[in-house]
Amino acid sequence: MGEIAREVGVNPATLARGYRRYFGCTGGERIRTLRVMHAARELAETAEPLSEIALRAGFYDQSHFTNVFRRTLGVTPSAYRAALQ
Repeated sequence: MGEIAREVGVNPATLARGYRRYFGCTGGERIRTLRVMHAARELAETAEPLSEIALRAGFYDQSHFTNVFRRTLGVTPSAYRAALQ
């Protein structure tokens, strides 16, 4: 967000407030949601291990991925994959 703020010539805090007001979430929340949705597609379309999917989706490790996925979609990645099969 800092880089975007510099590009458009506004203070990062101003950009963050405006983003949240317009989109109803923070930039970080939006990025995490996009990462989870990417991972959900991978879970549905591949048999790759969770750790590989987590890293490709930009998560630090599988544990972090599992926690964010569960908070976002209400189920663990394993349960999500099992429900699809």
